[in-house]
Amino acid sequence: MFKKLFSWFSAKTSEDDTSDKTNNNDHLNDQQDKTHQAQENIANNQPVIHDQSSEDIQAAVAENEPQDKSTQFDSTCPESSEQDEDVKQVTVTQDEREDTPIEPQTLAEGGAFVFAANLTLYTSLDVLQQHGKHVAELPEELTQKKNGEWISSADFALRTDENGMFKSDIGFVEESEYLAFLITCRETVESNLAYEEKLKVLSAKMDANPLWNSWGQKKLKSKENWMSDLIIKEETRVITGLSLANAKTLFNQGYTSLDAIAAAPEEVLTSLPRVGKKTLENIRQAAS
Repeated sequence: MFKKLFSWFSAKTSEDDTSDKTNNNDHLNDQQDKTHQAQENIANNQPVIHDQSSEDIQAAVAENEPQDKSTQFDSTCPESSEQDEDVKQVTVTQDEREDTPIEPQTLAEGGAFVFAANLTLYTSLDVLQQHGKHVAELPEELTQKKNGEWISSADFALRTDENGMFKSDIGFVEESEYLAFLITCRETVESNLAYEEKLKVLSAKMDANPLWNSWGQKKLKSKENWMSDLIIKEETRVITGLSLANAKTLFNQGYTSLDAIAAAPEEVLTSLPRVGKKTLENIRQAAS
């Protein structure tokens, strides 16, 4: 009896094991079929149908699919494609900018240059008359720096403030009026008139315009003799080593021109303070 029961139990256990193996094989085959189906759906851009074992299927798919993070990001986040497009556009713009030559900056008023003369009583008449002249291109021969310079029209406009006042060598003045004063003085001192005639003409013009007279006094620091000093300085400016004081002494002695001073007797010239052999030589050569 016991042997019969043992035989029946062994047979039953074997049957159950066979049935479990069969079920397990069926289940595994079913999972593999579903896994292959999910992979085909992903490849064909078809939705994956989830069931109770979807987590297992997705895990299996994840083990077999390529790890392309950029593709996964683009497929799961629509904003990523827009961001990538923006980056692409910026990159193209930068490349185009690097290939594009930089245009030179253009100056105001069509690239014009303006001559700004040094507005002083010692600037020559021909230089003062060029003040404010516009040109499209810089001249080949530039004026010496001591007389003035060519600048952009924009910089030229900045020489005066909102009230049209210009900072000159005697303070703030109205630029056009100061230029007229300088030109009037230079026209007289550079003329071929004799010293006495120059002084007479210049005095008459300054008497007609007290403001101009005050400008001359302020520049030459002389209320009575600034016009005389200006004429004498102009007449003797080419003589190196001859001071204004010594030149005024010679003019008071009747040597009122460059030629007269150059021809003055040696004892007259050497009697002046600090006039030595070198200065005497400069005086003799001044009229040549």
